Formats: sequence, structure tokens, C-alpha cells
Amino acid sequence: MDSDGSHPPRDSDEWANPEFCAFCSENLRDGGAGFMEHIESAETCEARFEA
Repeated sequence: MDSDGSHPPRDSDEWANPEFCAFCSENLRDGGAGFMEHIESAETCEARFEA
């Protein structure tokens, strides 16, 4: 994670950080259940996840 709390750039070694949504970079409450909760409420991320 960047020092400002934002998602790292896609070409960064830290990009796969489970603390953030890989689709929109939103900070998640946790990398497991938090991601599933997020895609249930974020239609664009849900569509990208299912694709």
C-alpha cells in the first residue's frame, strides 16, 4: 500500500494486495469476506469478477 493509503500501481509488486479491490482499488475491510461484500454492492466490480 502506498503511504497515502491508496492502491499501488498495477505494475507494482504490491498490486495484488488483498486489502484492496483489484478492479477499483477501494480499500476493503479484509481480503476475503470484505472482497465478497464489496462486489455484492459494486456492480462494475461484480461484473468484472464474474468475467
